[in-house]
Amino acid sequence: MTAGALRAGSARPADSRGFSLVEVVVALSILSLVLLATVTGLRTLANTQVSLERMTERVDEVRTVSSFLRDTIESAASGSSGA
Repeated sequence: MTAGALRAGSARPADSRGFSLVEVVVALSILSLVLLATVTGLRTLANTQVSLERMTERVDEVRTVSSFLRDTIESAASGSSGA
């Protein structure tokens, strides 16, 4: 192996293939940021879904009570006007 076959400042031959440690660390850092954003988004989505389910249950309860009261008032009003 001659000095010309080595990269400048490197002990590896010029034709060697692979990634340097810096490249691997940078890639892993980027991957971890993407995964962090994904997990945060999924957690937010899950929390929003739970909140929406609670709100929907509450609206259904109010709708049921409202329907009951409307029916009760209508039956009381129709019962008193018919007598």
